This record gives sequence, structure tokens and C-alpha cells, in this order.
Amino acid sequence: MSLEYCTPSDIPQEVLQYEGDVPQMNVGKSGKIGYLQLELQNDSDKQKTVITKKRTQVPLYMQKALHYDMDYPSMAHLFVLSPSGGILQGDRYRMDVQLKNNAISHITTQGATRIYKMESNYATPVSYTHLTLPTSDLV
Repeated sequence: MSLEYCTPSDIPQEVLQYEGDVPQMNVGKSGKIGYLQLELQNDSDKQKTVITKKRTQVPLYMQKALHYDMDYPSMAHLFVLSPSGGILQGDRYRMDVQLKNNAISHITTQGATRIYKMESNYATPVSYTHLTLPTSDLV
């Protein structure tokens, strides 16, 4: 996955001035490209939402779907995980989530997101997210 894929096209000029030519770094350093691509569908046989496609790149990762809500037993609860201590300078994160066939889901992170000091670059946090819903599923 490329740096451009995980970088929004509408970044304000006030932020872009900090970009510089900082390459993506090796293990243990800041400046990672993390992405998560998910497709969720309602499985009528199992009567719950399941993950039908998943593609990830660390520092973003997704656990298996959990179904623990007694009021909505078909809802998939998904936790976005990261082994890093937070968002570091140069990090670029992106999530693409597609819900099909009346799928329902609650997607969250494992805890508070720490954003660390950035002296020569900026980061795009997990909030750079694309959701795709069929118009027939919208109420």
C-alpha cells in the first residue's frame, strides 16, 4: 500500500508545511503506513454479521468479530488494534469499511489514542475512514 493511499487529498496548507521528505521508517521507528480494509455481511444461516473480507497492515489490526450484545445478537463488535504506543510523526492510517446485506457493526479502538509530538512531519490517524453502505440499507 502506498503513502498516497493513506494520505487524504484535502490536508490544510497549515499542516502540509510540516511534511518534509521524511521516508517511512523501519521497525521500531515512527512513520508507518497502516491500513485496514473490511467487508462485513449479514450471514442469514448464522443470523449474525460476519467479516467476509479482511486486509490489514500493521500498525493496524482487527480482531475477530465478537457478538455479545443481547439486544442486538447479530451485531458484530470489532476492535481496531495497534501494537504501537500511539500515533507518531509520519504515520499514515486509513480504514475502508464496506457493509453489505443488512450488516450491522460497532467498530472501535482498544482504548484511548495517544498522539505524540511531531517535529518534522504530520500523521493521518484512524479517523481517515471510508464507509460504504448500500443505499437500500439506509433508514
